[in-house]
Order: sequence, then C-alpha cells, then structure tokens
Amino acid sequence: MNGIEDYMAGRVDADTAVNREALRYAVTRRITCPQSGAVLDVRTAVYFRIAAPGGATGGEVVTGEVWDGPYGQRIREVADAGRVEITELLDGRVLFAEPSAEPRTYPYVDAEGQHRWACCDSEIGPVCPHRQGR
Repeated sequence: MNGIEDYMAGRVDADTAVNREALRYAVTRRITCPQSGAVLDVRTAVYFRIAAPGGATGGEVVTGEVWDGPYGQRIREVADAGRVEITELLDGRVLFAEPSAEPRTYPYVDAEGQHRWACCDSEIGPVCPHRQGR
C-alpha cells in the first residue's frame, strides 16, 4: 500500500498517489484523532486544511467517523457560510477504496469553488473516483 509504487505500476494516477502519501504523512505525524482519541488508520482517516480571512490556516486529521459526525458537519457549515475555506480535503475512504459498483458519496469543489458532497451517480459533480477508468 505505497502510493508511489501504485503509481509506478499504473494502479493509480499521479494525484491519487501524491494524496495517499500526504494523508499517510499526516496520520503518522498525529497517530491519534484529536477529537475521539482513536488510533488513526490511513484507510479511514480524513485530513482537511482550512484558511480563514486574514491568512490564518490550519489543518487536522481525524477519523472518518469524526468527519462524518457533528464535528465535520460544523466545519462544512462554517465553510459553506464563507467564514473559512476548506483548501485541502483528503479522505482515506476514497483514496484507498477498492473499485466497486456501489455509489459513494465524495467531496468535490464546484465551479464557484465551494466544497460540496455528491454521489458518483449524481449529475452535479465530476466522475466519482471509484468509477474512473471504467
């Protein structure tokens, strides 16, 4: 499960390989989720980076459950209200997912630069990562 080796073998594209390694780095630096205390697993961790007006930035890596729960919902609400911008979002559940025929919900940035969630079967967003190459 090495992003660069997977890229060299043609199993993933360059962006996916780099994003996997960036998420792996964030998980190894943090080890445990600062919100739940659970040990982080790169395959299910979510790293996000935000920027606030005035130039302040920050990032955090949490479990997928924390991101999907009230904590992540609050961050997405604040971003949707325009008080911060989510500048990077790496979800291990998407990056390390095995290709599947099942629809998934995934993050994307719309034409106005807003972070949104869509399903691979949605007409709104881009092609879902697990359907690329099919």
